[in-house]
Amino acid sequence: MTKRFPEFWNLIGKSKPSFVNQKTPPDNSIERDSKTINLVNSHLFQEKRITNINQKKSRVCNLCRVSYPLNKDYFGHTPKGNFRFQCRQCMNQRTKKWSQKNPESVNLRSKKRKRNIGNWKPSNEFVRSLYFEQNGICPLCGEKMKKEYLNRDYCQVEHLFPVSRGGTNKPSNLVLAHRKCNQEKSDKDIKEYFLWRRKVGLPLPKVISEKLRKVFNQ
Repeated sequence: MTKRFPEFWNLIGKSKPSFVNQKTPPDNSIERDSKTINLVNSHLFQEKRITNINQKKSRVCNLCRVSYPLNKDYFGHTPKGNFRFQCRQCMNQRTKKWSQKNPESVNLRSKKRKRNIGNWKPSNEFVRSLYFEQNGICPLCGEKMKKEYLNRDYCQVEHLFPVSRGGTNKPSNLVLAHRKCNQEKSDKDIKEYFLWRRKVGLPLPKVISEKLRKVFNQ
């Protein structure tokens, strides 16, 4: 895992984010190194600001009526990037009840996914190789994965470019990620996912692996 994350915006081919309280536009005459330093400082400031806001805000789940801090630990995001109005615990319970009442739909969805990936299933050896290849770091959030990485309820093999959109099961398209990150990514490609993280105020990984770099440049 190498390279600092300020290069993200060059890799994904999108304009750099605009930050709150930026009173004057960037000076194009400033040297690239100075721009990079300013971008890093601005990004870190924005992350700290969002963290402080989320620590102060809370939301009452409209199912259990319990108030929780308004952050990703307690509330998931909608596809548009907004926080849901049901806490994660209630959402999980609803999903579990729906699955129990609709086993046929669950089986059809499972069969469709297996068919899309050619009934491929990662072995423990392959998962272990990804873990060490990534130095135990989840490439989607940049956080350290625990030693329970072989537990599918904690970590999962993720397709950087979704199978539903033509992605393959080749090792170059596969990474090991937190289950929660995998669910958040859904059917987004890796570029769309990092833009989504920026939109919802989640920090970007501080390092980029060579595997992600190659996918960005495709």
